[in-house]
Amino acid sequence: MWSGIKDLAAALLCAALFSAPAAAEAAGQALGSDIAAYINNNPIPSFSINGQTAVRAADLEGYGFTCTYNDYLRRVDLSYTGGKIAPLRVWRDRRTYGQPIANLLETDIETRLDGEVIQSFNADNMTAIYFSDLARCGELRRDEARRAVFLTLPDMPMAEYRPVEDRSTAMAPLHFRFSPPEGRYVWDFTLTLPVALYDACRAVSREENGVFNYAAYASDAGDDLYIASLAACFEDAAGRLGLGPHERTELALGFVQSLPYADDLLSKGAEEYPNFPAETLFEQKGDCEDKSILLACLLKEMGVDAALLAFEGPSGGHMAVGIADDGLMKGEYYPFGGVNYFYAETTGPGWEIGSAPLEQSGRPARIIKF
Repeated sequence: MWSGIKDLAAALLCAALFSAPAAAEAAGQALGSDIAAYINNNPIPSFSINGQTAVRAADLEGYGFTCTYNDYLRRVDLSYTGGKIAPLRVWRDRRTYGQPIANLLETDIETRLDGEVIQSFNADNMTAIYFSDLARCGELRRDEARRAVFLTLPDMPMAEYRPVEDRSTAMAPLHFRFSPPEGRYVWDFTLTLPVALYDACRAVSREENGVFNYAAYASDAGDDLYIASLAACFEDAAGRLGLGPHERTELALGFVQSLPYADDLLSKGAEEYPNFPAETLFEQKGDCEDKSILLACLLKEMGVDAALLAFEGPSGGHMAVGIADDGLMKGEYYPFGGVNYFYAETTGPGWEIGSAPLEQSGRPARIIKF
């Protein structure tokens, strides 16, 4: 997969040379645009509708607006409230310029901005509005040289202007804040991943790769460098904290448990969608198999013998991690190849090694080594 990123970069270069961003609008579709949108110099995801820059109403919540939806009234209300800005991650994607990126559907939802009705669209079931309608809240200007449109809102901090990076070369700094259940310390750290790595992972067909071929996602070498970087962060922190081998394993487990749980159907639109470890780190969330694959890979990089525990049957599927006995473990375990692998639950915080949820306790598990 990693070699495919180089091919992807070459393909993007060709697209940049030969594509036509100014292509005619496709009826009933939102198109990718080379015009970037900024609010007080903070980029916000945008696209083109009928030749005009548009944004999702919900995205404005991080840019000084509140966005509420009333299903009874079938109405979206946007209000400018000011305050701090928490910008979303935005990258340019030359592959989408002039290409359909969302279907525009008829909508019976009325959208109001500070009480006044504005035009809105249903873009893949998300309410979208013209960026220019926000000019009633501030000052709007277009900068052709920068291929950007800027909205300046009053009584809001101004960020330093930085051009939006191209996805093919952009690096994403991922900030994590983690504290173990006993609260002995708070650990802040940053892991930087190339956006192209995430895109390459997302481009892999789950059907062709095998939806239930979990070892393929755990053993892929594409993100090994970044798992090694994360493992080095843990080793450094454990050394400074004076943690022994067993406590280092608990540290890694606690970190993965702290990542929010995300159901595949809600987050990916699929019943089963296993992530590569880089995807789970990039999205900073995942379900049982996503978080278990990440933990097993991380422990393996830290020199800890670990395996995936797959639970199947009429009572439902589940995945956890089996961690080889280090002499200090107790509780539920699964013997395999002469080694006792103790159960480690990854879906939420607080589960100790060897402690299994009631619905999983005593169930047979398929041991997956990679």
